[in-house]
Amino acid sequence: GEQGAAHIAGDIAMLEPEVNAVIKALRRNNLEVVALHNHMLGDEPRIIFLHYYGRGAANTLSQGFRAALDELGKGQAMRH
Repeated sequence: GEQGAAHIAGDIAMLEPEVNAVIKALRRNNLEVVALHNHMLGDEPRIIFLHYYGRGAANTLSQGFRAALDELGKGQAMRH
């Protein structure tokens, strides 16, 4: 197919302290944050759901998604 014709969309569940790093990784790689929300009230630890979308070369999109996943499980976020 055409270069730049691939699409990626999905959602990532993460702990609340991981949100900013994941958003930064997605944006650095030209992936859009479409929505950010929670499903439950009073959950502990607090789980946040982020929906994303991107269009471009498949390898670039997959690298951007991988960069976001690499932010999960780092640092203080996992020390509840």
